[in-house]
Amino acid sequence: MANLAVNVHLPELHVADAFKSFFKSIAHGLELYMERKSRFAEMQSLQSKTDEELAEMGIRRDKIAVHVFNDLFYV
Repeated sequence: MANLAVNVHLPELHVADAFKSFFKSIAHGLELYMERKSRFAEMQSLQSKTDEELAEMGIRRDKIAVHVFNDLFYV
């Protein structure tokens, strides 16, 4: 006669961890949204300036996006 022993380990599901993960995801999404909204407002502000005002800031009109997003991309 053969005996077979199987040990199966299933990780415990903790409700608290599930809620923590859920709210962490929401917070991350809100953070990304606020950052995008802030950058959009900065772009609108710069686009509303005259070419002379932009020149005083050292920015060309066609390089506004590069100026606003320079920390995200290597250009």
